Amino acid sequence: VVLKLTHLCAGCKESFRKTELVEYFSASGKTSAWYCPKCLEEKQSRERFSNKVCQIFGLKSPGPVIWTQRKRLQNEFGFTDDAIIDCLDYVYNVKK
Repeated sequence: VVLKLTHLCAGCKESFRKTELVEYFSASGKTSAWYCPKCLEEKQSRERFSNKVCQIFGLKSPGPVIWTQRKRLQNEFGFTDDAIIDCLDYVYNVKK
């Protein structure tokens, strides 16, 4: 029996030792994937962003325009998902 000592990260597709990766389950718990710490952080941040946007706007899933705006805010202005979520929450729930 040959044991596989490495896995590919589901995010960056690089090969890592199994002990360096974390198995992450989908929200339904039916599927899982292996992520390196950096990609896992991005995956969880992306899910938090998606969940909060859906909650605020009453959506099932953020559309492509929302993802494009998120990417632009991150790349051009350096905002994190948490900062974007906090701003949205403030504007829509506090300021109404």
